[in-house]
Amino acid sequence: MKRLIAIIITISLFILALLTIHAQDDDTAFGLITANNAIVRVGPDFAYPTIAQLPIDTSVILLGRAGTFLRRYDGRQWIHIDYGAGSGWILARLVRTGRQFNDLPLQGIALPRNRDFRVPPEFNLSVNICDAWQGEFVSAGNLLAGDQEITFSFPPLQGTVNYSVVAEAPSGLRRTFDTQETSLTVTVGSLNYEAGLYSWYVIPYWNDTTNPRRAQQLCVRRQGGMFEKPDTTPPTATPNP
Repeated sequence: MKRLIAIIITISLFILALLTIHAQDDDTAFGLITANNAIVRVGPDFAYPTIAQLPIDTSVILLGRAGTFLRRYDGRQWIHIDYGAGSGWILARLVRTGRQFNDLPLQGIALPRNRDFRVPPEFNLSVNICDAWQGEFVSAGNLLAGDQEITFSFPPLQGTVNYSVVAEAPSGLRRTFDTQETSLTVTVGSLNYEAGLYSWYVIPYWNDTTNPRRAQQLCVRRQGGMFEKPDTTPPTATPNP
């Protein structure tokens, strides 16, 4: 009998270990709808059309978030969900989450508003505008081989007034370059002095004024890729930040 009990305990511990390993490997986050006829929208904003209504206690998969939770939900926090028949965005306060809201990956941003607090008419809201930002993000130029310029190219996004191209050095220091075009050439001298593997990404902005402080970000930044750069510190100069 003691031997049988020992075998049962051993098997139970083995099964528990397997379940623990599986739980650690599976990073899927789940949620439960807490209101009846909860509205699912095309994007993370009340201006987007409704694509589904979910009954209370519907189980959903949490894909990402828009907004940040501080003290309470105030209508600016949204969750990107997979509800089985499709995916869309729902108000965060309508979902009981199995993970802290701020721990979900940032995937969306609210739509811009003009000075009348309306969504600009140039945006097609039948789709999430950031889902339509598709195409190649490429760089051309070999700085290690002696090229003095590198060109970044990326797809257009509807309604964008200005693109910020950010080059990030290995140390985390960044240089930002603004352009209204979907291609930008940067000289090696305008980058940080340090050598190493740089990353670059693009952030789109909309603005209805000439004041850059009123620019409103349209989408989460998109990673463009990586490029290598030699040390360009002038022999007699103090390295710039």
